[in-house]
Amino acid sequence: VGRYVLPPAIDMRAIVRYGGDIYYTTANDHQQLSKVLIALKLGETPPRTKISGAVTDAHAIGGDMFGWDAIYYPVGRRLIFNVPTPAGTFDQHIYNTSVQGWTRFKGMNASCWGVYKDRLYFGTSAGLVRQADIGNTDLDGSTRIGIPATAQQAWNIFWTPLTKRLTLARPVVQANTAGLAYLFNVGFDYRIPSIVTPTIIPPMGPTWGSNRWLDGTRWTDKQPTVTTNWIVTGGNGSAFSWGISATSMVPTRWVSTDLMFEPGQML
Repeated sequence: VGRYVLPPAIDMRAIVRYGGDIYYTTANDHQQLSKVLIALKLGETPPRTKISGAVTDAHAIGGDMFGWDAIYYPVGRRLIFNVPTPAGTFDQHIYNTSVQGWTRFKGMNASCWGVYKDRLYFGTSAGLVRQADIGNTDLDGSTRIGIPATAQQAWNIFWTPLTKRLTLARPVVQANTAGLAYLFNVGFDYRIPSIVTPTIIPPMGPTWGSNRWLDGTRWTDKQPTVTTNWIVTGGNGSAFSWGISATSMVPTRWVSTDLMFEPGQML
């Protein structure tokens, strides 16, 4: 049994139970209570998440605003932390409980969140209730528009701080449509990625049993396919970071990325 001084939650609604633990939003992070208590017991500084910088910035400009909220959405396997902005809009910091990774959602101006019968809903500042996680209608309740997405990987030195020359890259991207265009970019030595290569998803292949032969029996239809083409790129640096951006109306998945580079030698 111990008594500890903890960083307070930014709002009473910004506290959520997940499993046997508590997650809550403070002025500089989305904290996991068990990890905070363990660190304090050992006399250490509580660990910070990869999104702590974004939380600190959001609190600095909107810490006193209404709309800080937190909820666990079991079907989506995510913890949702609602973040108000001075522009009157709202962002969501999302923690994926399966892969234990963070992302940010924009465009859903939610003042509050709720789950009813395993379905996710949010309330708007205009007093409307809308259902989320039902495809691209998350952004607009009536108009079908593409959802823009941007992903950037963490910087990687590939086990050596020596300078390396990047020659080829192969992003593997899957989409439920043909002709989807996306941008692939690469950055070097912690500078903003600047090498941008437009790429198009090729036509989709068949799925057994989803269409019919001329006699009426089933055979094939379209299924998602992936890009497997290498992209010629170039640049030198000790650390690389690569990313993808796209706007899509269909499910799109960044599966993996392969890089080919030449390691340098110590002078």
